[in-house]
Amino acid sequence: MTQRLLLPLLAASLLWAAPLEEAPIKVAQEVRSALVQIEAKGHPRIRLEIPPHPWEDDAPPPFRFEFDLDRFFRRFREYFQHPFQTKRIGSGFIFRRDGDHYYILTSAHVVRKARDLTLRLYDGTVFHSDEIEVLGADRETDIAVLRISSEKPLTILKTGDSDDLKVGQWVIAAGNPLGYTGSFSIGIISALGRSGVPLPEGPSYQEFIQFDATVGPGSSGGPLLDLDGRVIGVITALSSWQTSSGFGFAIPINTALWVAESLIEEGRLVRGYLGVRIQDLTPELAEGLGLRSAQGALVTEVLPETPAEKAGLQEGDVILKVGDQAVGDADALRLLIARNRPGKRVKLQIAREGKIRTIEITLAEYPEEETSLVPHRTQDWGLEVEQTDEGVRVTEVAEGSPADAAGLQEGDLIRKIGKREIRTLQDFRDAIKAYRESPKPVVIVIERSGHRRYLALRP
Repeated sequence: MTQRLLLPLLAASLLWAAPLEEAPIKVAQEVRSALVQIEAKGHPRIRLEIPPHPWEDDAPPPFRFEFDLDRFFRRFREYFQHPFQTKRIGSGFIFRRDGDHYYILTSAHVVRKARDLTLRLYDGTVFHSDEIEVLGADRETDIAVLRISSEKPLTILKTGDSDDLKVGQWVIAAGNPLGYTGSFSIGIISALGRSGVPLPEGPSYQEFIQFDATVGPGSSGGPLLDLDGRVIGVITALSSWQTSSGFGFAIPINTALWVAESLIEEGRLVRGYLGVRIQDLTPELAEGLGLRSAQGALVTEVLPETPAEKAGLQEGDVILKVGDQAVGDADALRLLIARNRPGKRVKLQIAREGKIRTIEITLAEYPEEETSLVPHRTQDWGLEVEQTDEGVRVTEVAEGSPADAAGLQEGDLIRKIGKREIRTLQDFRDAIKAYRESPKPVVIVIERSGHRRYLALRP
């Protein structure tokens, strides 16, 4: 009797295991040629000037040594006076094509502030910095888009729908952990919508896919795939505790594609803006506010002259829905609002003094000064800048570039390009576009050490 029951169960398990074994093999064969290994060399470290030690010559007897103290400190100073570069290894994948142009998705923290990039495909093809264009990178979502050109056809990965994922679903992680090119591992989705994950480099918009396939340093930016080989997520930053915890996190592909589209079209992430400060609800707060659950985001402040104030949102309101989508917590609300284009009219379901209400709000664009974009890199001029309270500041000048030839230096504040005043990153981007094809040198006004200077840059 026992054998009669075991044989059908064994046969069923074998039939189930066969496709599970075959699917990862098929996926690995189909997608590996679209994987990209990214090597990013960063800024040189700051040069340290080590002063002579106070007791080199006239130290009291207890501090005198038998070896040559002068030589020791001289070598010590020489060691730290030589700058050295940081280097990161990350992953990416080709997800879009436009003619001979191919677009690569990766993590923003992999390419952030990189002064030299190298891309390697699985077949050994290499692209260097002068062949790579960084279209944009957004720290808030940890997504970046690169563009390369190739006359040879390259493999493009299909994308899935991350809104349809289920806990327990099988997934495959691909990338370059520890620099081992074209590595694959398999696991399951262990949780969805994770937020509040303490990652050292963000992102601040968090709705992570948590999975237990093996990943490690170098996996960041690689694709998380379903068993049909469709990308469902972008593996994001790993902290030291994650590498030994047995699980990792990925940004849902729907979020990544929303960011990528904006970076490709605008060179930056254009997001909706409500104008409130919010916090998560606790069970105690929910009970005190007369709510049945702790789902939603509590408004702690309504900022003046914002869409929220104009629509009548009040401190103490709890936002429960954006359109038809429920708000789980404060992070979920930030992402739901950000995904909408400025100018869109959305309905918010709120709880106020124990009553459920619906209000309509026309969203604005998230203010430039409040965004946390990585420094904007201008490939044509070899110039990297960032927004500061003082204005647009130069953070990097590529050696031998037009910006270098013009005399621009790290730390310069750019006040004017041609006839355009420069106050924000958007002013800078617009000026670059306007003068990119200028047949004559472009006059740039910079401020250095409190004094204005005029420089001529030949595009």
